[in-house]
Order: sequence, then structure tokens, then C-alpha cells
Amino acid sequence: MKNHQSLPIHNQVLREENEGAATPRLLELVSLRVSQIHQCRDSIETHRELLRSMGETKEQLEELETWETSTLFSGGERAALTLCEKITLNPSEPLPDILIRRMRNYFTKESIVSLTLTIVAVNDWSYGIPKIF
Repeated sequence: MKNHQSLPIHNQVLREENEGAATPRLLELVSLRVSQIHQCRDSIETHRELLRSMGETKEQLEELETWETSTLFSGGERAALTLCEKITLNPSEPLPDILIRRMRNYFTKESIVSLTLTIVAVNDWSYGIPKIF
């Protein structure tokens, strides 16, 4: 395990639990948030069911749309949800440096790529595939 003495305690706990990983649960959480933003009912239900099967709490699912004011989300989840909303709501805008630094505090480079690709893919599905078929 890496030495995390210089990181704030909440960063240390998250990294030690998941070693900076974008867990399947977190990838589903950002997928659900993208679906909520696009108001895609079928996708919302699909991602909710997957999250329930992973043990997600009812309270956290109910508060996802208002995650910014909720106390139920960790620092890493908040960083990932911020990334999710920045990409979804302003896809042509560069990401703020402060967000990039926050993401690096919580996640490995590979996990940031996984989160970003997941967000982009769900956005694409929300806009593209359902409208084609």
C-alpha cells in the first residue's frame, strides 16, 4: 500500500479502500446522473436497478439529483459527479484546473479515463442511439 501521509484524511480513506479506483458502483452512479440530466426514464431505471443490486442505499439514490447539497456523498463521489455534470452540461468547455486537481487527489489516471469514457458513452447513448432506432 502506498504512503498517504501527506493527503487529507478523507482522501487517504478513499484511496486505501479502492486504491484510487473508479469502482463499478461509481461508474454506475455517474451513468445514472447522466441519465437523470437527460431525463431518460428507461436508462434511469436500468442504472437504479444495477445500483440497487450493488447495495446502493435508497437514500443516496433519492438524493443523487441534489448531490451538491447532500451529505451522503464522499469527496471522491462529489469529484466524479462534478466531472459528470461538467462534461454533460458543457461538453465543449475545458475542464477547470481545480476539478482536474481534485480528480487526481482521489483517482488514478486510469480511473479518471474510465470515468470520462463512461460519462461520454452514456451521453452519446442518451443523444444518439435511442433517437436513431
